[in-house]
Amino acid sequence: DDMNAKLEQSSSFFNSTGLLLTGWIIYLPPVLFLTIFFIIPVLMISFTSIYPRISVSSELGLTLKFYSDAINPSYLSPFWRSIWYGLATTAFSLILAYPVVYAAVKIFQEYEVLILLFSVLPFWVMYLIRMFGWISILKDGGLIDEIVVALGLGIDASFLYSAPAVVLGLVFSWYPLMVFPLYASIKSLDDSLIEASKDLGANAFHTFT
Repeated sequence: DDMNAKLEQSSSFFNSTGLLLTGWIIYLPPVLFLTIFFIIPVLMISFTSIYPRISVSSELGLTLKFYSDAINPSYLSPFWRSIWYGLATTAFSLILAYPVVYAAVKIFQEYEVLILLFSVLPFWVMYLIRMFGWISILKDGGLIDEIVVALGLGIDASFLYSAPAVVLGLVFSWYPLMVFPLYASIKSLDDSLIEASKDLGANAFHTFT
């Protein structure tokens, strides 16, 4: 009996050790990748920002000069503009991607793969080529301008380098990245929860949220 108990303890120890090693093998590569290519560079940049002498030929020692410069109005304007572009891109990508993904998963299941395939097609083309394509469409004398002229509308349809053009290009580029998380979320959604919500008297908005 003592021998069997010892054997069971040894087996339990080796099983737990094997699980621990398996966990380390699975998690170690991504942890190392994030540490080397994200955490360490961010720490280096952060330290250099307050002590630039360590990495560049600078007379400055320990200083907060760069942070005080960052809140200068000349820098704050582009910063807030970038935040606005990011929020607008996220909002429009969500508005465009959600109906497509929902239709693919819940309504047209037989065409699910095909719909998702067409949704991620822009990723098959280099980013630079996609942007040059939009430049040729939005520039003076571009496709939109030619259509407006052909229709005789008499308006200036060129809005290259404007805020709407920037958002349009960003949405076109990052739209596929909105498709994947929405697909994973909607695919795992239990239809019985929606039915239960309706049975309990919830309206469409409450059911959606």
